[in-house]
Amino acid sequence: MFVTYDDSVGVEVSSDSFWEVGNYKRTVKRIDDGHRLSGHELRRHAQQLTVWARRWKQLVEKGPHYGTVEKASMAVMSEAEWVSELHLEVKASLMNEDFRKIKNWQKEAFHKQMMEGFKETKEAEDGFRKAQKPWAKKLKEVEAAKKAHHTACKEEKLAIS
Repeated sequence: MFVTYDDSVGVEVSSDSFWEVGNYKRTVKRIDDGHRLSGHELRRHAQQLTVWARRWKQLVEKGPHYGTVEKASMAVMSEAEWVSELHLEVKASLMNEDFRKIKNWQKEAFHKQMMEGFKETKEAEDGFRKAQKPWAKKLKEVEAAKKAHHTACKEEKLAIS
């Protein structure tokens, strides 16, 4: 278990649990990620597969591999290229059939703000912060009391010895 410190809240966070003070940020980030991922990730993945397959194909062809090792390696690269082409075909069919639906859904679900980010992200973050404020205050008081207690115990031990 590790301990981190969140300046915005002013208390130590002792785990990755969603229920800890300030750990709602990963959940709020999903709003931004949802908009981004519903757009261009499929094409990027297909391109990365193609680049990977071509690079490794060249390395295997120029390398010391021969026989079944070379054939198996080339089969893996061919499979990667085939999967890449399949991803591009799926992307093309999605673009033809459902692209307008996705764009309309994005317009309905994500409302951009003047500066940057989305209105939904800000609302969720503000809501979480407001809900956690009383708990954060009590937690800060408990941490201060715990620190004072440990200090007093140390002073008592020093006084006794």
